[in-house]
Amino acid sequence: MFLITKLGVLIRGKMATILVTGGAGFIGSVAVKTLLSNGYSVVVVDNLSKGKKDLVDSKAKFYELDLVDDLSKVFEENKIDAERPV
Repeated sequence: MFLITKLGVLIRGKMATILVTGGAGFIGSVAVKTLLSNGYSVVVVDNLSKGKKDLVDSKAKFYELDLVDDLSKVFEENKIDAERPV
């Protein structure tokens, strides 16, 4: 069950957790900051081939991985409610 609020989507009584792939690039980092400012929890996966880790907001959980890598750890450690590729 989810509820849409002014701040975003509440799922099971808490703000949704969004996975952002490519979140260490310019566009991805802006998306991460926007999601965080709207109350979402954010998990970032980026291989840093073009992105920079220091662009990732410290409030986001960061994984340096390529999408061809095994992402099971990301999904085991986080309850992902939605995914946002950038």
